[in-house]
Amino acid sequence: MSTQIKSTASAPAPSASDPWALAAGMAAPWRTTQYRIDPVAKMLHLWITRHPQPETVAKKRSWLGLFGTASAPAAAPAPAQGPEMQWRHLNCMDYTCVIHTTDVLEERHHDLPWLGKPGMPFSNRMAKQVIQTVSNGVELSTVADLYSIAYADLWKFKFAIDNGQADAQRSAPPAPAAASAAPAAPQAHAIPDVAHPVWERLIEGQLSIDIQTLGLQLLLSKLRQQVQLQPTPEVRQVKLRELHRYTLRNAHSLVHELTQIKQLAKELAA
Repeated sequence: MSTQIKSTASAPAPSASDPWALAAGMAAPWRTTQYRIDPVAKMLHLWITRHPQPETVAKKRSWLGLFGTASAPAAAPAPAQGPEMQWRHLNCMDYTCVIHTTDVLEERHHDLPWLGKPGMPFSNRMAKQVIQTVSNGVELSTVADLYSIAYADLWKFKFAIDNGQADAQRSAPPAPAAASAAPAAPQAHAIPDVAHPVWERLIEGQLSIDIQTLGLQLLLSKLRQQVQLQPTPEVRQVKLRELHRYTLRNAHSLVHELTQIKQLAKELAA
């Protein structure tokens, strides 16, 4: 089956007549100008703009008021266009969705849910979903399979947010050669056992460490809130295991944080 390319130039601002804009969660004045469906790659590409459609013909009445005559509208300057930017957006049913735009964007536009930060591979809405999944301890290879994301893009994105980079294209290291392989498990003695009191004190907020990894920061904040809402021994044990499992799986990127945790564990044991 051949790739389908259709124009939606006649569609107004996002409404029922612009279903792609509705499906992508966009709000007026943003609208789609074109879409492409690739049934082989299972991809949907949307080109969007915030500029209104140019008027084609302006009607004015004659001095007698009896006949409508057509006249060309006053020439309006064409909207400025820049290099095309694109971001991977949320999946649309069985299709992955990519947002494209050639609009010259202001800084505030990069905060819109259906657009993304400069240099980042994902829209803000997709980035939020990826961060939530990774912060729950899911391996990068599993996240890539779950959302049909190129592993290289996922690696670049995680490296950028872990290092506080606004631009994901800055000197990100190459993705591991074996993208589907999970990182080697650390030795058992390298990380305190789940029964060690250091984990419980971290979750209860009695101990604090300097956290440079966004995933751990999000996870620890979430676990602390959950324990506060349900302060039962059963819930606490579940959350302790979740935190411990996350550090085991991501020990290679948590060197700074684990150094502090192991030091605190030694101090508690002294």
